[in-house]
Amino acid sequence: MQRVIGVLSGKGGVGKTVTSINLGAALHEFGQDNTIVDADISSANLTIHLGLPDSTISLQDVLDGEAHIFKALRVIPRGMKIVPASISLEKNISDLTRLGDVVRGGLDGLTILDSPPGFSKEVYHIMKASDDILMITNPDVPSVTDAVKIIEIAKKMEKNVLGIVVNRVNGDSFEVMPHEIEALCEVPVVSKVPEDKNIKRAIFERIPIVYHSPYSPASIEFRYLAARLLGKSYIPPRMLFLRRVFNL
Repeated sequence: MQRVIGVLSGKGGVGKTVTSINLGAALHEFGQDNTIVDADISSANLTIHLGLPDSTISLQDVLDGEAHIFKALRVIPRGMKIVPASISLEKNISDLTRLGDVVRGGLDGLTILDSPPGFSKEVYHIMKASDDILMITNPDVPSVTDAVKIIEIAKKMEKNVLGIVVNRVNGDSFEVMPHEIEALCEVPVVSKVPEDKNIKRAIFERIPIVYHSPYSPASIEFRYLAARLLGKSYIPPRMLFLRRVFNL
């Protein structure tokens, strides 16, 4: 059964693409077939995060009717599947009106739509194409305030908001606390991804942190998130501290 999850954020720079990539990687580890679609056609960066060259056939070509989505599908190391958007300036003028049709007409299993930040015509079409919405934010007032706006729009569109992923959590006293975020947004916080220096290393090396540093705090949390979305339980490996130190 196909399921489409739109990964949204109220503002940029909150870790939306990192979340999409690592959620996809963690789901794949659980045996869940999934495809990550770079729906941010104006600022495509999925291939950049993964260290891949620009695609000869991209989501823009599919939306323009020049290719079937199967032609744009790429299987990358470890079996992850993506549909990239082109980073070419010549191709960033496509619109997403047909996104729902092309995704549902060609992809099976679970589809993750990595969206642009904020709300725009493009984000509207991503929300329209999605069954569920996963909101990404940071524990600061501007990020949470913008998240509230997107969640309100999603609810007006009668979309199921799965919850909020709070990235870059340090536990500082000046952070917006999870219960405060839940009170403001009126949806549950489903994941609290800790600030993790390994994420920067993984981005630099163009590898999902779930693979780059599998026992890091962020990787463990992404697996918890994947398990929660699948309705499964996840028990981290024993002796995590030693595994992190010696990379066992």
